[in-house]
Amino acid sequence: MKDVLGLGWVFATDYSPDGRRLAVAGPSVLYIINADSYEIEQQLFGHTHGIYAVRWSPDGKYLASGSVDTLVKIWDAESGRVVHTLDGHNALVTSVAWSPDGRYLASGGDFTTVIWEVETGAFITRLPSADAASVAWSGDGRYLAVGTIFPSLQIWDTTTWELVRELLGYGSRVASVAWSPDHRYLASGNDGGIVLWEVGTWNLWRTIRTPGVVHGVAWSPNCKQLASDRWVWDPATGDLL
Repeated sequence: MKDVLGLGWVFATDYSPDGRRLAVAGPSVLYIINADSYEIEQQLFGHTHGIYAVRWSPDGKYLASGSVDTLVKIWDAESGRVVHTLDGHNALVTSVAWSPDGRYLASGGDFTTVIWEVETGAFITRLPSADAASVAWSGDGRYLAVGTIFPSLQIWDTTTWELVRELLGYGSRVASVAWSPDHRYLASGNDGGIVLWEVGTWNLWRTIRTPGVVHGVAWSPNCKQLASDRWVWDPATGDLL
């Protein structure tokens, strides 16, 4: 999408945990922007192609980014230094997700999901058949959700790295996933709608029809609103707010 900050084309954005900074990813450059003044504080160079994924670590000290150049990079958010370059994908990386304790990072893309240890940059495991378009770690750390392009939503146990459930019924790739802050629901976006699942039982809770592909979903802290691209919904009723 075309951004409003005068940076050209923006492929991914993420607010720092304290809300003071905004990471903006574009063609090979990662910007850190002051969230109040919208002034550019840093420009991080290291990727050679478009950056399609960016996420702050839970403590706000680091940034993770994934790119068309097949690499995942972990950055020191203060110095802008590359801490680790993670090389485990064969094609573009479209999504990254931190574990709640910040110890691990999941990266998705090129028909696979890779788990990394952040401190050392070590490869932990590769999840089979996880052709990831989107990845999200649950807030309690128990599960990793992987939205695939085939399409399905996979739920992985993060202790054993076994597949707990594969949720089907999508008409297109699962482009976005988000766990509710109260750990009760999982929202997923695809072409034409948002599908909500109950965590634990993995029963379908609600489907919200929307125009176009839902590239992003996000819960409000009180779980009473669900944002998707240009709209905000009441998840309890499925009504547009």
